[in-house]
Amino acid sequence: MEMLDKEKQSFFEETRGLVEDYVEDRILLLKLQAGEQVAKLVSSIYIMFAIGILMFIILLIITVITGYILSEITGNFAIGFGIVVLLYIVAIFVLYFMHKKFLGKYVMNKVIKLFFDQKEETNAI
Repeated sequence: MEMLDKEKQSFFEETRGLVEDYVEDRILLLKLQAGEQVAKLVSSIYIMFAIGILMFIILLIITVITGYILSEITGNFAIGFGIVVLLYIVAIFVLYFMHKKFLGKYVMNKVIKLFFDQKEETNAI
């Protein structure tokens, strides 16, 4: 009888050790997956930031060129650059009123896709 109790106790201790190892391994896997996803997200943000800066510079140059062209057409710098400013004000209002409907959803979908694509790649390994 004592031998049977020792075997049961040994079995439960071994099972407990295996369960603890499994839980530790799962936590480590989740940490690695989260770290990988965060690294991918930060990388994407960095790339988008760099692209955004370059696009800003290009837009700035296009704005100045457009302002000068409109100034030549109208014969007045204030009117030429004023038209460009009005175009930007209209663009700001359009973006402001449409951002929840289109831009917000686009950004959310991109972030969600980023996370789910990463999980699919990890599960495929």
